[in-house]
Amino acid sequence: MKSNQTLSCAILAILAAPSGTAAAAAAAAGQAAGSSGGGEIAEVVVTATRRSESLQNVPIAITALTGETLSQLNVQTFDDYFKYLPNMTTASKGPGQNEVYMRGLSTTQSGGQVDGGLGSFPNVAVYLDDQSVQFPGRNLDIYLADIERIEVLEGPQGTLYGAGAQAGAVRYITKKPKLNVTEGAAEAGYSITAHGDPSTSLQAVINLPLITDRLAVRAVIYNESRGGYIHNIPGTFSRQPSDGGIIQYFCNSSYDPLTGGCLSGAGTVPANSVSINNTNLVKSAYNPTVYKGIRVSALYQFNEDWNLTLQQSYQSLEADGVFSYAPALGDLNVQQYNPSTNKDTFEDTAWTLNGRLGALNAVYTGGYLVRRDDQVTDYTAYQRGLVGAYYTCIGGYSSYYHSHWTGKVPGTPDTPQCFSPSSTWHSIDRNTHESHEIRVSTPDDWRVRAIGGLFYENFKIGASENFLYGSPDAGFPQLGPLAGTTHFDPSVRPPGDTFFDDIIRGYRQKAVFGELAWDVVPNVLTATIGTRFYRMDNFEKGSKNSAYGCRYHVSTPASPCVGLSTSLDLTKSVDGTTLIPLRTLIKGHKNRVNVSWKPVSGAMFYATYSEGFRPGGFNRGQGVGIPQTSVCYQKCTIPLSYDT
Repeated sequence: MKSNQTLSCAILAILAAPSGTAAAAAAAAGQAAGSSGGGEIAEVVVTATRRSESLQNVPIAITALTGETLSQLNVQTFDDYFKYLPNMTTASKGPGQNEVYMRGLSTTQSGGQVDGGLGSFPNVAVYLDDQSVQFPGRNLDIYLADIERIEVLEGPQGTLYGAGAQAGAVRYITKKPKLNVTEGAAEAGYSITAHGDPSTSLQAVINLPLITDRLAVRAVIYNESRGGYIHNIPGTFSRQPSDGGIIQYFCNSSYDPLTGGCLSGAGTVPANSVSINNTNLVKSAYNPTVYKGIRVSALYQFNEDWNLTLQQSYQSLEADGVFSYAPALGDLNVQQYNPSTNKDTFEDTAWTLNGRLGALNAVYTGGYLVRRDDQVTDYTAYQRGLVGAYYTCIGGYSSYYHSHWTGKVPGTPDTPQCFSPSSTWHSIDRNTHESHEIRVSTPDDWRVRAIGGLFYENFKIGASENFLYGSPDAGFPQLGPLAGTTHFDPSVRPPGDTFFDDIIRGYRQKAVFGELAWDVVPNVLTATIGTRFYRMDNFEKGSKNSAYGCRYHVSTPASPCVGLSTSLDLTKSVDGTTLIPLRTLIKGHKNRVNVSWKPVSGAMFYATYSEGFRPGGFNRGQGVGIPQTSVCYQKCTIPLSYDT
């Protein structure tokens, strides 16, 4: 009973805490609850300031959840633990598809189908140990097996954590190998999912010393299958007179070419239109999720002053179905007409070299991450929209509209007909993330303490984003990317892929940073100042391709239509022929000032001014409507790029 009471207090403290200190104390209480001690609050040591410090002495807003607390709360994934964190929320589209908000701030608002190519870089940084692993709109959903703790740093962290930590940072700290210790553990679990299928889990960890006082390895392996709870119920998709495209193209009265719509009245669904059903996909618990992974690390102690840690991680996450539902269909019910799945894998190699240079502590840490995401989602509901009928129907106003490109005579449209409304989108992303950091710091017990370092990061995304809602029967052929450009995926798309992005983008970041702390009054009053100078080289190359102008285009796989109105994510040279990748070079610096005061033992007050930033990028020139009543109408242009 005592242990349960302590855990309950820990949870309540986490939920109610106005700042990170109380939450971390609650985490420590959870740790004490799992021990055989007498309820003492264990010390929580964090490295948020790039030094190992007791959390009670860190003058920033920080929450720390220890591994013991995570176990007590039965927390294994991001969706499990973020609910216990103050000032942190998410907009989730499913596992590994979270937009993280910290203190109400976030940047990425794009749909999952265009995160890689169009999504803004996030302003909440995510770290696996010292390796940055953030991505637009898709958090790296690390399974919490053999985790030492999670640290959440609220507020701008630009001086120590660089680009992306504008609103804060989340750090996963893994357990490291132990010299001269042989230990292991295994855990199996079975649970029931409310309104869905059961879940099972299995994980095992082992720590082995290989050379006394010199070498040890640690490994963890895990596999968890989470039962689904969204139900795909029977349904039939038939076009309705109220569909935007039906109103737009099949008017009960005459159409207006100037406005692109009906003069009056509603729409009429063509008599021979195709309907589809989802009989083959009807299923309860439609959205199961499976996490599989392994992590192996090795520690080598060269001598008393120097050691090296190497770590290799691999994880696969497969989430089927969808993770939202349509209230009009009943609680937890959807009607999907195509299979939906998301396969998200990553491999990460990381290393840390610790040592001493005289009285100074030195650290070199680096990592190389490769993340791949392949997602297909049902998009049939798009046919309810304003232009959905244009891609799957012929006749009516849509035929008149395209007479300008096809050579057809205006006023002689095809016989009205709508083909299958079945639609999907398919997104393929590949992210590589390389980073290196060298830090040197003075001993922690000096009255004047300093830390400084150099940082390099190379972040690259390859994105192929495809919208498959055009019917070949409606005249849409195969599309291909523009010739002469460098692409992530230069393949010819299947018939019906009416839009696709084929983009490579990213940035290279170089930085020098430093921080100086002075105990004005030892153990009472401390002042800290810090700054970071950075240089960011942003780049983008590739193309965006559309089916506009390709309708009724006679095409073969060897000669795909590339779209008469296709636009480039590239600029042209002075002669107007050579394609030049977009590129910007941005320089700047960010500062931090902190004062902490400990008037009595066990109490601390602090004040902080800090700055953060996120990477810049390039605008697509779409999606920003300027009303005709605005003074800016037809006068203002969207800039090609935006700053950090």
